[in-house]
Amino acid sequence: MYTENMGISYTPGEYADEMVQEFCARAHIDSQTCCNAVKLFKKISIKLSGLNKTGLRAACIYTICKQNGVPRTMGEIAGVTGCCMKQLGKYESLLNQKHYPVTPEDYIERFSRKLGLKFRQIKIIHEKITKYKIDHPYINPAAITCCCIYNTFPKLVD
Repeated sequence: MYTENMGISYTPGEYADEMVQEFCARAHIDSQTCCNAVKLFKKISIKLSGLNKTGLRAACIYTICKQNGVPRTMGEIAGVTGCCMKQLGKYESLLNQKHYPVTPEDYIERFSRKLGLKFRQIKIIHEKITKYKIDHPYINPAAITCCCIYNTFPKLVD
């Protein structure tokens, strides 16, 4: 199946590559990150075929930028792709839930830094989270981290 775009014939896969690459070029994103975004988009677009492709491309670019440490905001990605922020946020959340799930350990460092915890305290919290995850696998990761911090050091939070 071929699609017509400004007089040029593309197979759907080629067109996906070009659109993601164009968006990455507009945002001045390096080629490795762009290549990873293309791969992710190809993998995801098959599984989530009913979604808006532009929003999906934007979410793939944003997710891969976060993973590779390329500093881009949602606003920047939305600006170069023409996708609205609300849709980008929704698709990025969907993408992360399905393919890059967040764990309680992702929150430990950030929360500990805000509370001024020492390494020994962080280690204790990490051990409690590991035990808690086994018993309660379906609870929100941020809630698990907060719960373990509060139960371990209740005077810190008050």
